[in-house]
Amino acid sequence: MDNYYLKLNKLFFYPDKLLNESKNIQWAPFEKATGKTGNFFDRVEEWLIGKVEDVEQFPEVERIHRILEYVTESKDIRPRFYRQQKEFEVPAHKDLNTTCAVNLLISANPGPITFTDIGDVDYKAALLNLQQEHSVKPSEGERILLKYSIFDTTYKECRDRLNIFT
Repeated sequence: MDNYYLKLNKLFFYPDKLLNESKNIQWAPFEKATGKTGNFFDRVEEWLIGKVEDVEQFPEVERIHRILEYVTESKDIRPRFYRQQKEFEVPAHKDLNTTCAVNLLISANPGPITFTDIGDVDYKAALLNLQQEHSVKPSEGERILLKYSIFDTTYKECRDRLNIFT
């Protein structure tokens, strides 16, 4: 399990504040960064992304961002909100360019992430190794999360540094 996820049970955040801040985001269908290839992820209408361009406009996003930058020593962490519509499944994949991410689930009763090799993982806050194949099953309600994508620090380095939140 060490190579897949680290639950961050002591990383404190306010789900209600994040949910409120997500209402001020410009939402768009997820589109793969590498362009059109005829694959599922080219454009996904049921899976929306809201990029946080300026963290200073979102106080709770910024507070957590500063903590994660300090603890992980990363210089390239990008916060993004995701909304997965109810009863929609995100198929198995590995993230492009993102080495790992801290995900904070902020909606009520969100479903687990499913790693192909180890199965379902329930969490509220976790560091995830997104270079491991994973999917998200359909849930009864909308699944909203804040994802802090990390691009310049390895999963292992982040895991070792974020251990203080377990």
